[in-house]
Amino acid sequence: MRIRLTRQRALVIAVSISTFIALSISASSASSTPPPMCSAENLSLGIGQRVSPMTQEHGNIYTLTNRGKSACFLFGYPGVSFYDKSGHVMLFKYTRSNSIYMGHMSPKTVVLLSGSRAFFLVAGSVCDPGTPIEAHTIRVYPPNTRKQLIGRATASPGVGSIYYCIGAPTNREQVLDISPITKDIRHIYP
Repeated sequence: MRIRLTRQRALVIAVSISTFIALSISASSASSTPPPMCSAENLSLGIGQRVSPMTQEHGNIYTLTNRGKSACFLFGYPGVSFYDKSGHVMLFKYTRSNSIYMGHMSPKTVVLLSGSRAFFLVAGSVCDPGTPIEAHTIRVYPPNTRKQLIGRATASPGVGSIYYCIGAPTNREQVLDISPITKDIRHIYP
């Protein structure tokens, strides 16, 4: 009888140890799983700071805030389109980190905890000479999503405004440059 108790105890101890090891491995692999890509449903669009026009460039730094309950990540460039106050799309040509005013950086993975923000810059040359049409609305497509976020193009009219320039002597007044999404606003400018 004493032998059976010892075998039973050994079996209970072995089962307990293997259960503990299995739970530990499961917990550690769950914590090392990367967060999912951010969905448009969990993001909100905002306006950060405006770009100073002292370099003959106008633009804004926009924010994407994770409103979800858990962490997610973004990688790459947002899709962007601007609309005038009548709701017509403005036919800008868009480039990626090609402006002389913008830091030429490659996209990096940005992990957003719940409530944290990522940034991107949209900027272009001022309209001089030519006839400026001010952007009223921006639509942003976060990377790898088809849903759009809609917001104001600028924080206030005339300040950091995005203009489409009709009759400009060169096409550069109709080009907007977009930075990749970044976690640190200081990396946007060179």
